[in-house]
Amino acid sequence: MTSRARTSLSPVERPNFFRDLLDHVGFGAADSARLAAAVPDEPTIRRVVERFYDDLLRYEETRRVIGGGEQVARMKGTLRDWVVSLFAGPHDEAYFERRCRIGRRHVQIGLEEHSMFTAMAVIRDELGVALEVAPPATLRALHKILDVELAVMVETYREERFEIDVLRESERTYRDLIDNAPELILAVDREGRIQHINRTALDLLGHAGGPAPERLSDLVVGNDRERVWAAIRPVFDGAADVELETRFLERTGAERDVVVKVAGLAPSSVRAEPSVRLFVQDVTEARRLARQVEEKRRLAAIGQMVAGIAHEIRTPLQVITTGVASLVESIEAPGPSLEREIARTQEGLRRVRGFIQEILDYSKEIHLDRLEFEPATLVGSALADLAEEAERLNVRVATRFRPDVGRIFADPFRIKQVLVNLLQNAIEAVARGGSVDVDVRAVAGPGGPSIEFAVRDDGRGIPESDRSRIFLPFFTTKPRGTGLGLPIVQRIVHAHGGHIEVESRPGRGTTVRFRIPANIESRPPCPANAS
Repeated sequence: MTSRARTSLSPVERPNFFRDLLDHVGFGAADSARLAAAVPDEPTIRRVVERFYDDLLRYEETRRVIGGGEQVARMKGTLRDWVVSLFAGPHDEAYFERRCRIGRRHVQIGLEEHSMFTAMAVIRDELGVALEVAPPATLRALHKILDVELAVMVETYREERFEIDVLRESERTYRDLIDNAPELILAVDREGRIQHINRTALDLLGHAGGPAPERLSDLVVGNDRERVWAAIRPVFDGAADVELETRFLERTGAERDVVVKVAGLAPSSVRAEPSVRLFVQDVTEARRLARQVEEKRRLAAIGQMVAGIAHEIRTPLQVITTGVASLVESIEAPGPSLEREIARTQEGLRRVRGFIQEILDYSKEIHLDRLEFEPATLVGSALADLAEEAERLNVRVATRFRPDVGRIFADPFRIKQVLVNLLQNAIEAVARGGSVDVDVRAVAGPGGPSIEFAVRDDGRGIPESDRSRIFLPFFTTKPRGTGLGLPIVQRIVHAHGGHIEVESRPGRGTTVRFRIPANIESRPPCPANAS
């Protein structure tokens, strides 16, 4: 912050300032007594007050600062008391301090200096007319004290403007530090209005370059707003700082885990609303990593269990499979009934092997082999795998690729696995003659561009009671389902740093959307000798 040298001490630092002014204009005890004996009557004072405000309110900027009727009436009452004390005194240090407070208040509310000086000239003229018949010594005393009043006004305006300039410079420096701080910082008033939000918060929550959030409730997720505000409210009344965890909303609607420390904040000026500071730490990534660690531990435990089960089941299962195959070969002409039993046995064995493989797939840590590819190519490949089943069930499948869809840097095998699973679920959910739509579009967000895949069907939908459980392992509504398809899909999407959501209305169909960061800018460079 640029330093400034003060050209004078404040009135508080110069206790003899007022006495020096009185001596300079020759105002003494006799002058004070003469004015005390000449206090104007109420009609005269009212005329002076009305003339003063008629002149002052000629200026548009003054009308804007002072405002409407109640404020003007209040200020007229203050001026009436000012005129009385101008005459009645006593003209001592307390009188001087009252005048300084009035001058500071004028500066703080934004009254322009030239407007006040012009209005003071009106007071001088009006009071001079009122004392025309008074002794000349009384008129001279009036002009002396008005000269002192003018000097006090100049001093307080100069002093207060200097303080305001210093304060503004300090605020600019403070705001610059706040805006560039690594954490999210907000100032919130008693009504929950956001007085200031730093650049870090705007960038992270996706509001940079757009309208900033106006209220804290715009940021806190809906079901947590009441709890958060109940924790913050006591800090306005001097309670100790508090710390709490909640979730903030990005402009896109995505949620972020945050830790909020609430601290008291004194207003920077008399016009500022009392507010508190919120120091917000984004812990989304830390929570995600913690969940990943916990998931890895859980999956490791499942993996150990599954490895033991697989070891115990696979060997006898292989013996059974081999035995059935040998039995089939040894029978020269099995009848229709036996053929059906053999087919059912082989199908059962295939399902058991598939179930064991799905458990193994779910328990393994997901490793991604990222490549750059066109989403349309991958969707086409997934649809080709399911074309025969869709045709058998007479299900119409349509695709839509928005013009802004570009290439994506992800694991094509895993993304295809997701698409096949979702498409198969959709095809199985619709009745014969139903339809499935695949919509692919580009989505902008604070973390960079993403590609959104949406799979819609017009099938029976998912009951409300089941919707919260569809990503739980082993939960299924299918007669022959394992309940691991959607949990595996979710893990693949999350492994890519993406997000998956389900919308469904019973009898109206289901839409599953998942977003994957495009990550084109972060892909590794191709080797120079790559073909």
